[in-house]
Amino acid sequence: MLPVLGIWHFFWAAIQWVYTAAIVSAAAYGIGRILAPKPKDVRAAATLDDLRFPTAQEGRSLPVIFGTPKRIKGPNVIWYGDYDYENKRDNGALVAVMYYVGVHYGICHAGVDGVKQIWYGEKCVWPTVNDETVFAADATAQATVLASTVYGGWSREGGAMGYVDLCYGASDQSKNSYLEAQLGADIPAFRGMVTAVCNRLGGSRTTGFYWGTSPYPKILSFIVKANQKLTDGSAQWYLAKAAINTYDLNPAHIIRQCLTDTLWGERRSTDLIGDTFTTVADTLYDETFGLSFAYVPEPGNLQDFVDMVLDHIDGVLYQDRSTGTYELALVREDYTVADLQPFDETDFTIEQFGKAAWGDVPGRVVLKYSDRLYPDAVRLATYEDIAIIEKQGDRVNEVVLERPGIYDEDLANTVVAREGRQLCSRPARLRLKGKRTMSHLNAADVFTLSYDDPDLPITEMVCRVQSMKLGKVDDEYVTIECIEDVFASGLTIYGTPATGWTRPSEHFLGSTSASPSSSPSASISSSPSMSLSASVSMSPSTSISSSPSTSISASPSTSPSTSVSGSPSASVSSSVSTSPSASISSSPSASVSSSPSTSISSSPSTSISVSPSTSVSASISASPSTSVSASISASPSTSVSASPSSSAS
Repeated sequence: MLPVLGIWHFFWAAIQWVYTAAIVSAAAYGIGRILAPKPKDVRAAATLDDLRFPTAQEGRSLPVIFGTPKRIKGPNVIWYGDYDYENKRDNGALVAVMYYVGVHYGICHAGVDGVKQIWYGEKCVWPTVNDETVFAADATAQATVLASTVYGGWSREGGAMGYVDLCYGASDQSKNSYLEAQLGADIPAFRGMVTAVCNRLGGSRTTGFYWGTSPYPKILSFIVKANQKLTDGSAQWYLAKAAINTYDLNPAHIIRQCLTDTLWGERRSTDLIGDTFTTVADTLYDETFGLSFAYVPEPGNLQDFVDMVLDHIDGVLYQDRSTGTYELALVREDYTVADLQPFDETDFTIEQFGKAAWGDVPGRVVLKYSDRLYPDAVRLATYEDIAIIEKQGDRVNEVVLERPGIYDEDLANTVVAREGRQLCSRPARLRLKGKRTMSHLNAADVFTLSYDDPDLPITEMVCRVQSMKLGKVDDEYVTIECIEDVFASGLTIYGTPATGWTRPSEHFLGSTSASPSSSPSASISSSPSMSLSASVSMSPSTSISSSPSTSISASPSTSPSTSVSGSPSASVSSSVSTSPSASISSSPSASVSSSPSTSISSSPSTSISVSPSTSVSASISASPSTSVSASISASPSTSVSASPSSSAS
């Protein structure tokens, strides 16, 4: 009986455990269902207007492409339509909506070589998905985008797929068949501009380009190249030197096109383009100096754009006054100093001369340049002058240069070194008032300058013209702004300027003469010959004297004297005399005696005369036996004479 009861209890406990576990599991499931996040409410956009596509902006200018600039983001949407969507389900639940829309983009002016890449958002989707190093061939007419996996595929934002017809806007371009099917036969052919038509991929789909699963589709952006053609589709000028580093364009070609283009440029005749354009194009090609821009023409901004290109190449554009042609020049070390035309003070006067203070000179120059693939990225190249930085201490002046047309790292480093050398060199800046002999100079011309002027003596300086003001036809002078050329600043030679300073010995002593003179003079003495003498008596038997001495002879002169006596045993006297002539004599002779029978002496002595004449004598007596006397005199005449004299005791 006991074993049966034990088995029964065991089974009963097992049943209770299973029952309890089932209740706990059911409760956990219910709580999990309650706490689980609700599935997102996926609904298709009701109409095409519910999609957030950018629209065309009326009057918006299309950019002109030079070289291969950074991606053109936000191209003008000319049209979009042919809308459809597809629901994506998982186990019967709607998990995504796939959107299809046809879009017509306006990219840029015609005259390009080809579209090189297409990006969807920030992902390269053509010609190779997620590989921005690959560029398509020139003049590719249609791009096939197969990027369904970018941005996580349909389970996230959905990717992109479809055909993109690339229409380059040639003068004989026909209508796009897809647009004609959607909009009718009355549409234009869109010549003169580069456009992209995004349409269906084909197969079972009968509607437009697949944009993903978000009602906020990402837009397409394009990298376009243009260095072989002009806007009208004709071949680029001087084609052999047009392309630099494959993708960039020679800056001389850019400036020439700005002057001559008949659609958006200055519409100047090509006959007005001077021969210097060819010379400069050769130089820039040899320097591998290529630039790329997407210039958006706006009223009044063409000159600003040309100036920006000139800043990049350190060049000058001017119109020759004798021929009327447009000429281009570069600031380069391309001259020999001995061959330059010299000018001196007979040709001009210097109205203004100056150099920047060391505190204003930059110690660091930073150049910002562009990235072709990532438009929002900014690349930096830096030049530093260690000596200036050390001089400026904690506060280092920094100059930032914007050079958006540069895309090559090596070129950026070359340019920042050139700019830094010029900015950190403290060149002299001058304004000259020149005669008409200098009126033939043009901007960027180099000449040598010398200036014989006591305040600003310049033996030789190489200068470069920055600007000229010719004034009126009948003006005698022209105004020239020029700068000490940085490439020859080490050759500048300055003279010694006149300071007006006179040597003290000359000022006080005048000219010296060794010949005797009989003109009236005064000497420092305690005797009628007025030689310098002094004696100090310690006792009746001890004295120090300066005898004999050599002095300049003079006629006796008298001077007023003043004495102050404090007691019978001490007195102070002084005298100041002026006379037509004076001399100063000093004698190294001295005698020292410690008794009436012992003395040490040396002779002779020499005196020198100075002007104006002044004599001062003073005596101080501390006791009846001790006195000191001295006098100083000066005379316009200078003479040296020697005569014996006795010292005063």
